[in-house]
Amino acid sequence: MNFNVNAPFDFLGIDTLRLFTAAENVEVNPDLFNPKAYKTEKGKPILSLSDSGLSIIRIQHTRYVAFYYFCFSLSRLYNGVNYSSYSPIDYKEITSRLDAILERNGLTVINWFDIKVSRIDLFRNLKLNKDYNSYVPILKTVSVSRTKVKSVEDSKYHQNNSFKMVFYNKAEQLRNVVKIEDSVLRIECRYTNPKKIKKELGSNYFFQITNSALEDCFHHYCEKAFSVLRQFEFKSETNDLRTELCRYFTMHKKRFPKKLADEAFSYFEKYQSETFDSYLSELKLETEKKSESERKRKERKLKTAKELLNTAILIEQIIQDGGNLIDDLRSLLFNNPFKISLGEKEPKKRKKIPA
Repeated sequence: MNFNVNAPFDFLGIDTLRLFTAAENVEVNPDLFNPKAYKTEKGKPILSLSDSGLSIIRIQHTRYVAFYYFCFSLSRLYNGVNYSSYSPIDYKEITSRLDAILERNGLTVINWFDIKVSRIDLFRNLKLNKDYNSYVPILKTVSVSRTKVKSVEDSKYHQNNSFKMVFYNKAEQLRNVVKIEDSVLRIECRYTNPKKIKKELGSNYFFQITNSALEDCFHHYCEKAFSVLRQFEFKSETNDLRTELCRYFTMHKKRFPKKLADEAFSYFEKYQSETFDSYLSELKLETEKKSESERKRKERKLKTAKELLNTAILIEQIIQDGGNLIDDLRSLLFNNPFKISLGEKEPKKRKKIPA
């Protein structure tokens, strides 16, 4: 199979799209519609099938209410694999491609203007100057408000019930599909709830989703998530982390700079020994059992611990390489905020890469 892997770093890309509509908006040809049937854990009947990367699901939510869900990767729809950032929101082109797949499976959408979006994933591929693992410590300083952090190997998930911000090694993730020579950090913003989409983008109707709204949301979350990295400035004079931490806190006129330096250094040691996250988890458990005043004190301690560790990580990076990795990442993130492709011209060159 031929995959288009061109333009991986050119645009703000769109990966997963999940569209939905009431069953009354879909005509069914029973001679062609041949789904698998099963039930959810709650006993809701489901019909499902997949074709050309499009997952088609019909869920009977109640006796009288059923919905169809159409889930696919826009990048894959255009390129065969979800690596290229060429994935324009071209409403007519997308609906035309989906119509062709649906038609051969016995389904016809009556009115595309009634189609809504329940999930949309935006992404940027960043071409790194060094190996992905070199940047993992810096990614530890990312903070996304009102989310919980989950780590899976070298990937980071900041998530809640309606939103996920994900950081992972894209070249490694696609190693069994295509061979990618570059070192690639993939950043994804996943909106996983129709109410969240409507709130962030102004509408959750598919035909009303605009490039500018998607771009603004992605850049907003990136700026917030990397705010510590973006604002951090320091030049080291020695190779000793504890000494440089003390200098940093003294320069910023903090009370008891040596005490703060010792505390930050202890958190950095926990981080290096991979015990910092378990330490935070224990603090959170303690917080739940305390009185209101004690709970707030513990929450402040949690926040301080994270801030001190972030400072220690970034100063250690500056000691190690003069802050080159920090500058690389800042430049990639903020010097050129990418736009979604307008779809005026599809990338011409195509590489033949076996699946």
